[in-house]
Amino acid sequence: ESIQDGARSRDASKNERDIEILKRAIKDEPQEPRYVFYLAQTYFTAKNFPEALQIYQKRCEMEGALDEKFWSFFAIGQIQEYLGMPSDVFLKSYEKAYAFDSARAEPLERMANCYLQQGNSLLAYALARHARDLPVPFPMSSGFYSWVYAFALDLIYADAALDLQKFDEARDAYLKILST
Repeated sequence: ESIQDGARSRDASKNERDIEILKRAIKDEPQEPRYVFYLAQTYFTAKNFPEALQIYQKRCEMEGALDEKFWSFFAIGQIQEYLGMPSDVFLKSYEKAYAFDSARAEPLERMANCYLQQGNSLLAYALARHARDLPVPFPMSSGFYSWVYAFALDLIYADAALDLQKFDEARDAYLKILST
């Protein structure tokens, strides 16, 4: 994860310029999945979620880099969740992301968090328990939430274990979080 503090990152109009550049590139090369992916990412960064959602959906239909395709599936769920869509809608999107790449824990973390918030501690516990065993993805992959692997899954797991009266497991998970 990089710290972006250069002049370009402080430029308020960079997203608008990047969007125009990427739109022109897509017009010239409509089958280039990287341009589509980065256009979706730029809309997401600019918090233009309806446009980002549409472009990520387009990217999911294209071939190309698998990590970009995974992140597109995952980002669709994030946007749907952020926009307050019904949980069955974004949970289905997270399921698609996980089905596309079952080595990634990010969709499972979002699903487990949702189930925990809904009071389904057993399902949250099972998902978090499984996801905690997944290795951290190669850091250079497109999209990578280190905090999911560092503590978020442990916190959901601990909270769900506590709800299920699995006190030793909850204590151990809380202590793990405190030691990081």
